[in-house]
Amino acid sequence: MEGGKMNSTYVPPHMRNRMSDGGSEGGRGFDGDRRGDRGGYGGRERGGYGDRRSDSRERGGYERPAPQNSRWSAFEPSSSRGGYGDRRGGYGGDRGERGGYGGERGGYGPRRNELGYHGDLRRNERLEHELFANAKSSGINFDKYDDIPVETSGENVPDPVTTFSEEFLGPEVVRNLELCKYDKPTPVQKYSIPIGVAGRDMMACAQTGSGKTGGFLFPTLAAMLRAAPVEGPPTGGRSRKVYPTALVLAPTRELASQIYDEARKFCYCTGIAPVVIYGGAEVGRQLRDLERGCDLLVATPGRLVDLMERGRISLAGIRFLILDEADRMLDMGFEPQIRRIVEEEDMPRERQTFMFSATFPREIQRLASDFLQDYIFLTVGRVGSASKDVKQQVEYVEQRDKEDYVIRFLNQVQDGLILIFVETKRGADFLEDLLCREGFPAASIHGDRTQREREAALHSFKSGRTPVLVATDVAARGLDINGVTQVINFDMPNNIDDYVHRIGRTGRVGNVGHALSLMNEKNRNIARELYELLVENGHECPRWLDEMVSMGGRGGGGRRGGRGGGSRFGARDFRRDERGGGGAPPSRGGGYGGGYGGGYGGGSSGGYGGSRGGGSRHDDNSACWLVILGLHVVCLLVATLIGGLHAFTAIPENYVYSKTSHQIPRHFLVLGARAFAAIALLHVLAIARILHNSFRYRQLCFRAEQVLTTTMPVQRRPRSLGLLLLSPLRWLNARWERVFGIDGLFGLNGPHFEAAFYVRKTTEILSQTYQAYYLSVLLANRFINSLAVGVILTACFTAPIMRRAFPQNRVARRYLWVVIDLLVDVSSSVVIPLYTLYSSMKDFNWTTNEFPTELVYDKVWFARQTAQGRFLLVWSTADLVSTIVLQLSLLGSILIAARCLRREQPSPSSSALGPSLGATRRRTRAFTAPTADLIPVEIARRSTLSALKDVVFVSWGLVVLVVHGRAQFNAANQLARCKLVMHAWWTTGPACSVVEINCYRERIVGDAAEIAQLLEPLDRRTLTTIMAAHCPLWSMPSVLQQFGQLQSLTFFNVTLGEWGAAAAVTQRRTPWLSHVFLANVRLQALPEALLHADVPRSLINLELARTNLSVLPESIGAFWHRNNWMRINIESSQLSALPAAFWDLNVSRISLTGNRIEQLPVEAFARLSLQGLRLSRNPLRSLPPSLGNMATLRRLSLEDTQLSTTTPWIETWWRSKSPGRKLVSLRGSPVCSNDSLAVDLRDAFCTKALGDADGVVPWDALERLFPL
Repeated sequence: MEGGKMNSTYVPPHMRNRMSDGGSEGGRGFDGDRRGDRGGYGGRERGGYGDRRSDSRERGGYERPAPQNSRWSAFEPSSSRGGYGDRRGGYGGDRGERGGYGGERGGYGPRRNELGYHGDLRRNERLEHELFANAKSSGINFDKYDDIPVETSGENVPDPVTTFSEEFLGPEVVRNLELCKYDKPTPVQKYSIPIGVAGRDMMACAQTGSGKTGGFLFPTLAAMLRAAPVEGPPTGGRSRKVYPTALVLAPTRELASQIYDEARKFCYCTGIAPVVIYGGAEVGRQLRDLERGCDLLVATPGRLVDLMERGRISLAGIRFLILDEADRMLDMGFEPQIRRIVEEEDMPRERQTFMFSATFPREIQRLASDFLQDYIFLTVGRVGSASKDVKQQVEYVEQRDKEDYVIRFLNQVQDGLILIFVETKRGADFLEDLLCREGFPAASIHGDRTQREREAALHSFKSGRTPVLVATDVAARGLDINGVTQVINFDMPNNIDDYVHRIGRTGRVGNVGHALSLMNEKNRNIARELYELLVENGHECPRWLDEMVSMGGRGGGGRRGGRGGGSRFGARDFRRDERGGGGAPPSRGGGYGGGYGGGYGGGSSGGYGGSRGGGSRHDDNSACWLVILGLHVVCLLVATLIGGLHAFTAIPENYVYSKTSHQIPRHFLVLGARAFAAIALLHVLAIARILHNSFRYRQLCFRAEQVLTTTMPVQRRPRSLGLLLLSPLRWLNARWERVFGIDGLFGLNGPHFEAAFYVRKTTEILSQTYQAYYLSVLLANRFINSLAVGVILTACFTAPIMRRAFPQNRVARRYLWVVIDLLVDVSSSVVIPLYTLYSSMKDFNWTTNEFPTELVYDKVWFARQTAQGRFLLVWSTADLVSTIVLQLSLLGSILIAARCLRREQPSPSSSALGPSLGATRRRTRAFTAPTADLIPVEIARRSTLSALKDVVFVSWGLVVLVVHGRAQFNAANQLARCKLVMHAWWTTGPACSVVEINCYRERIVGDAAEIAQLLEPLDRRTLTTIMAAHCPLWSMPSVLQQFGQLQSLTFFNVTLGEWGAAAAVTQRRTPWLSHVFLANVRLQALPEALLHADVPRSLINLELARTNLSVLPESIGAFWHRNNWMRINIESSQLSALPAAFWDLNVSRISLTGNRIEQLPVEAFARLSLQGLRLSRNPLRSLPPSLGNMATLRRLSLEDTQLSTTTPWIETWWRSKSPGRKLVSLRGSPVCSNDSLAVDLRDAFCTKALGDADGVVPWDALERLFPL
């Protein structure tokens, strides 16, 4: 006592009726005036909360009007509280009667029914009316539940159900569901019912209002009715211990009561007796309920442990364990009690366990893994709280103006119950008192209320006597109150999870609800995640919220800190992406990560992770980290694969083969290999940086951002030599960040991002257009052609569409640009090359390391294979530039996406996981609130320049679409003789890669005029192969020289007539011609068109089989000496001798099988560097005495010849240790019968045939390819 006055102490309003003195010193009777001279809590002279109730005119706030709504006109302003005058216990007031559960007693202890349980099987009309009289059908939007995504993980997941069938639930439960007017299961119930009935453990994650209570009660009751309960152990005396069969644990009293009320409905007439126990209520009454018999026990952990310690409850008979709102129980510190209940008491391990919640962070999942066995993880997409059925409205209201705003808002609410959430217990008392005095009948609940007062308030609220309920987060979870049409967040929560749970009190089970949130600078920490939630669900976002998000403020303080960037599910199964690391306890300011302001925006300054803290953790964030790292790895593999293909092809020994089909200059192959090596190195550096930062900071992160603060002075330290050497790189990196960093001039948050984006997209679109055009004239693959065009259309239409879809929402627009741009780049730089590579290698025989021979002679397959190889390899300057542009663009897209998902440097105590979603600004030394001057807001009308850019992009896309459509139309009207249809752009005639002219089918002889008439309409850019078959007399037309892309000429069963100089193949006209193949062709001599000095240098394959050619001219030495021949095959012909000039050619493989050669010149092999030599089925009597380069020879076929002895060089070559496998065969020759041949040589030369005695041409395959 001081100066004759007592020191004022705070007395909560609900306690003031218990004070002995009701005078003006702050105490009063229950119905007394709350506004005494001191006012206790709300007095006008105290300040604090009371200051907010000063005259609104004096502080420039809203002028508080009198109630204008007719709904409130009947209520007079009063200082007395609504809902507390009636002390009947309202909420569960007659619970002790239990409606006849238990039946008559026969001695001490509850009586069991014929099922072995303790409930009543008889119908009770009074109880039935009490339970089901107010049953409601589903909401007006219940059918939208069918579109909600559902994911399951685990082994052997049962199929979902679509109806409440007696097969799963039994007739008793189905009958009760009909009484409840439940027509069909919600998504979580569709899956949980068969999982539960199948006896599997389950972890179910579903948002508020999704029917989780029924999701675990329905299968539990159905399973209980199928099997008798476990009998308790025999007792010698009159034991009052109960042995329930099912246990439901809930975190709060209200949720436990609500679950019990639902259980009473579903247990009606089933014989199962439910009982609820929770703290704060009279324990004697709950013990009497237990003594009547208990089969399904609903409990809070604290009261359950208390009664177990008293010896009144045993868990030995538990067959079903359900933990509802499991994450909330952990938040409230119930983990020791839960572990004791489950692990240290007598609960059997052979049980079925369910865990249900709206969010399942990793710590809860790890806890669950200790209790569940081989469980199924069920996650259901957002419903209720985050669905479009809840119309979310966000208003910027300063703290001092919130009371006036709420009162004005309530005057506009015509009907329905209104639930107002505040942050503190004191705030709940204050706001309730204020509303009652202003004429709004209100009640409040919070942790300081007794259980009787809480139940009375809820009963009064549900009945509509006090349609306004002020509550702390104690009512945010689990409570299902019918008729709540409006939720008001008077004080915003600290994290988005609590926000989701709060607004989930309305819009439940398909009904439409409304949520109003009052925000100001104090709530900056939740701004970004709230913004993402609004955008995700299609709600209008105010411009001030866009500014607040753009300036900083990564949202999501509090325990779990955010939702992981708009995932459609509340959680993911941590078993899919478990990567270790543990959580840290929440630090001051909220969030995971320690330090002042820890977590995501735990401090008032918001920013990206608070002023000093680490980030939060969320399951989806690990997936984001894996996606970015996986993209880098995939791009690294693609760059390594294609770069390695370039390098392998550029090796001189291999280039001999590659130039046969691809005809690519070797220096471009070398440049391509170096370019892809550099790109692969960049991806390696990016991967190394991600892994280094993740290991260094013990969390999944992309980069470590330097955090600048003003609270700690900068201490200068001696700089090491390493730092001095790195300083230029640091300087360059700093300048790069200023220009192209996420907050730089052209960065994602920068003022000129869109200008840089358009420049980059223009470069990409030009490269992609070149790629699409090149593919149209090169590859006959409709899927690849359409995908390339789709990439261009997406790139062209994205910016204009996003600009119109989000005219005010810059963050969403830019974020979608980044995501779509990444998908486009992946398609053009990864998907198309990988698909092409797969198509080219799917026929490769990895056992023999070669393609099947019959496919090599299939000219359609060979043309397609050649085109695919040319596409994969860089072959020109334009191709090199476009390839580098697309690859670098993909790398840039991944880096920008990683910046959007980046994680800042954590505090040393943080071990949280996961990147943060959203493009944010880096924290600086001084943080200022967002203003219109700092961040310009885009207005609805776009500038003329933006409109012009959109027109150019859209026009480009439309032109590409029209050209592609025209190409598809032309491809659909091709000639029958076209064997490989192309989809070439800008063509008026048929685009064909392979054309077959069958004279028999065309009913022509094959003269030059007829052939010219058939070839003239074809597109000159696409024709690569001409095949002629079954022609009595073929004469080559001069139009042949117009097809500059011609690569192969094939003749089968043709009499070759005139093929003179007018139709000659030349280096200038046909520079890509590489194959000339004549099979079963009648000709007197080699065509004049192949015997001239301007033969194409690309011609490296000449094959003649089954011809009547008997002599080769000496001029071939002069005409063919500049060609690097890969193979010259003249098989099954009439050759008896070869000119000396033939052996001077630069040729790798020679096949002269089936001719009439008896003798070869002595110097024939002296200058050759052969890889293969076939002389089988020739009357050859001797071989030249020497071979020029024996190290290159790999195959020697001398089967069915007249050789009686071998030359020394054969044995020398065979016994040499040159690398590579050697194949030689003299089988069928007299030498194999010669005893002078060494035994090992005889075994090697004579026992095994090489299979090419009839030549290399697969005649069976050719006859199938060229039927009449």
